Amino acid sequence: MATSGKVIRCRAAVALGPSQPLVVEEIEVAPPMAHEVRIKIVTSALCHTDLVFLRERPDGSGFPAVAGHEAAGIVESVGSGVTKFKPGCITIVRHAHLLAFSWKLCFKEQVS
Repeated sequence: MATSGKVIRCRAAVALGPSQPLVVEEIEVAPPMAHEVRIKIVTSALCHTDLVFLRERPDGSGFPAVAGHEAAGIVESVGSGVTKFKPGCITIVRHAHLLAFSWKLCFKEQVS
């Protein structure tokens, strides 16, 4: 993809502090580092875990934060050492763990 290896700009729902309203703004996302995958999010949702995090951090730790950790999208680029995913794979992200449907191109023994 044309953005592989580059910093990208995208829109995100950002929590600036505990119990503050989410603000939709542009953020920069660095290229993936070793063993990381960068995903173009197509759809995302807030769940109870997001709400607990956003409301119950009175010390302000962990902010700013991007909300919506349950998402679906397309692998945009991969870092070195990633062998089970490649750009174009359709994925589901849940609780920071990457799951993928068994699409032929995504689960080859070795991805070039």
